[in-house]
Amino acid sequence: MTRINDLLKRVNDSEYAKAASLLGAISIVVGLAVFVFESPERHKQTVYEVWQVIGTNSGKGGGGGIAEALMELHELGQPLTGVNLTHVYLEGIDLSTFDLRSANLEYAVLTDADLSGANLGGANLRCSRLSGANLSGANLRGARLEGAHMEKAKLSGANLSRAQAEQAVMIQADLRGANLSGVNLLGAELARADLTDALAFAAVFDGANLSSAILAGTDLSEARLRWVLGWSMNARRARLWGADLSHARLVRAEMEEAELVGARMHATDLSGANLARVDWSLAVLSGATLAHADLTSVRNWAQIAAFEKVNLTGVVPPAGGGNQWPPPGGVLTGPNEFALLVRQWDDENKDGHLARVESVAIDCGRR
Repeated sequence: MTRINDLLKRVNDSEYAKAASLLGAISIVVGLAVFVFESPERHKQTVYEVWQVIGTNSGKGGGGGIAEALMELHELGQPLTGVNLTHVYLEGIDLSTFDLRSANLEYAVLTDADLSGANLGGANLRCSRLSGANLSGANLRGARLEGAHMEKAKLSGANLSRAQAEQAVMIQADLRGANLSGVNLLGAELARADLTDALAFAAVFDGANLSSAILAGTDLSEARLRWVLGWSMNARRARLWGADLSHARLVRAEMEEAELVGARMHATDLSGANLARVDWSLAVLSGATLAHADLTSVRNWAQIAAFEKVNLTGVVPPAGGGNQWPPPGGVLTGPNEFALLVRQWDDENKDGHLARVESVAIDCGRR
């Protein structure tokens, strides 16, 4: 009888254990179901709260938790296109590969930030601070960069096509292999910048400072470089087909093997420039100065389209020039007479561009 009671007790205990285990499993399933059901709402709430941080602090200067909020949104897979980040302070932030298309970063401080591979197409970076920032491989197509400070910024391989960068400060910037097609760099500061092998087709550099800049192998076909200051500029092997270098000051520039086919060089100053093996086919050099330049190895000089009022003081003529040198057109050698005629040529032909360069002032005063 005792054995029967013990057996019944064990059976009852086992049933209780099974029931308890079943109830526990049901509780877990119910809990998970509630969590899954509420998860989208919690996600929405989190995203809303993070956006609140950005909305509350943008435009006020300082960080205000914006850096953390951006990271949170990025991790949540939220698009940041069109985000308003005006006046924010994000020095040294890592936004590499972020999608910031059409973002408003006007007056933002992004010094030493990592924006490599970021998509900033159409973004507003007007008057922003990007000194030392890494923008290698970034997409800045159509971006606004007027008055932006980008000293020593890394822009190798970046796409700046059709960007508006009037009076941007890009001293010693690394633009090697960058796409600068159609970019507007009117009056920009590019002294000592490296544009080696960049594509700058139809780009505007009017009034820019390119002194000691490196443009070796750069494609500047159809580009505008009027009134450029390019003292000691290195443009070896540069392609300048159809480019306009009128009034440019390229004193002591390195132009070895440059292709100036069909280039317009009205009143261009090439004093002391290295013109070894330059191709001047169909080029226009009216009013230019080649004082003390070595032209012994210039290519296709006999096919120059216009060679009027050119200063050839101290010039070494092309080898084999013979009776065909200098080309017809009233070449001058007297510097005083040359200066007078160039001034007359300027008065007759200037299109008001220099005045335009000086009048385009980008106001980046803090607002």
